[in-house]
Amino acid sequence: MLLLDLDGTVCVGDGPALRYADEVAARLDGPGRAALREAVTAFLDGAGGTAAQDVYQLVQEVATARGLAPQEQGRAYRASRAALLAEGLGVRAPAGLAELLAGLDVHVVVLTNAPADGLDVLLDRLGLAGVVDERIGDAGKPDGMGPAVDRLLAEHGIADEPGRLLSVGDLWANDLRAPRERGCATAYIDRFDLRQGPADARAATFEELYGAVRAWASGTAVNSA
Repeated sequence: MLLLDLDGTVCVGDGPALRYADEVAARLDGPGRAALREAVTAFLDGAGGTAAQDVYQLVQEVATARGLAPQEQGRAYRASRAALLAEGLGVRAPAGLAELLAGLDVHVVVLTNAPADGLDVLLDRLGLAGVVDERIGDAGKPDGMGPAVDRLLAEHGIADEPGRLLSVGDLWANDLRAPRERGCATAYIDRFDLRQGPADARAATFEELYGAVRAWASGTAVNSA
């Protein structure tokens, strides 16, 4: 079973995260908006100084520090996802991903914190609808990741062979920690070279991990990283 994250993994492009930043910024005062935009620019330029793993977490960090209520942050997120479905926001699938998945004899699952509503539409636009076997939205990662992996392992009869599940994602704590704790294989898309935890394979882009995915699918150990 190949367990894939959505944003930053099979759906790449900064448009949705930047739209979320804009939606949050619109709910802050002037100094808050300036601080948020400065923080996002610095993060994308590779500056440190934050525990955030991606732009979404950075925006939440700044918004919380500036006193924006969780409910307002949630409204901003939902508005950004609506914009993604309506406008596209420049997202794409990694080059060659559809062909990779079509050539693997594995059950492909997309598991994401994004809303389940609209997930089929987005995957279709990315050209992946025909190569993804199962879609799970509103996953509540990181807390929801462990129970989701346990359920998938049990449902597919591989609880005693967890290495037959490979989890691929760009947020180590969200996508890889729980599978790794259960003995599953892991591949880390570490775009910003954060090195936040161990994985069986690691690269800056999903495309660079295709060889490791093929090796795992053929029963070969995933390359160490």
